[in-house]
Amino acid sequence: MAPHSGILQYQISYAKKDCCIKLLLYLHDDVDKMRAHMNCLQKLGVLDPRSNQVITLSPTTESSGCTSNETVRNGREMIDCKSGRKLSSALTLRWSIAVSSCGLPKGLDISYRIIIHGYVGTCPTNVNHASKIDKFTVSIMVWTVIFTFLMRLN
Repeated sequence: MAPHSGILQYQISYAKKDCCIKLLLYLHDDVDKMRAHMNCLQKLGVLDPRSNQVITLSPTTESSGCTSNETVRNGREMIDCKSGRKLSSALTLRWSIAVSSCGLPKGLDISYRIIIHGYVGTCPTNVNHASKIDKFTVSIMVWTVIFTFLMRLN
């Protein structure tokens, strides 16, 4: 992310019975602290809870933008989350994004959309871009990172 300009916006939906999942924002240094033998809770513990890098996606966490509604999809009551975060720093930083629910016995079933503004670097080949990139919508690249982390977290 470019200094002072990173914005993460998300829309995530998941079954209410799986409450409450977490959206995790790891800085490059945080990722370096993780080891293959670490379990889900240990990898979550790499993040300082005071740093606002752990977003609990729950209707009881106001800043998460989540609501529990009567919407039923595929026979399941859903939690819908729509919010974002400003990722600010005086330096250009590399962030990795993961979704986690350490207590679930099987993988996560979520529907999502993530948009990141302020991306710096070489544009992936699947994205059309102008000569100067100042706004970037991440889709496949971010989700590759997320699913890589999901595999490591579980």
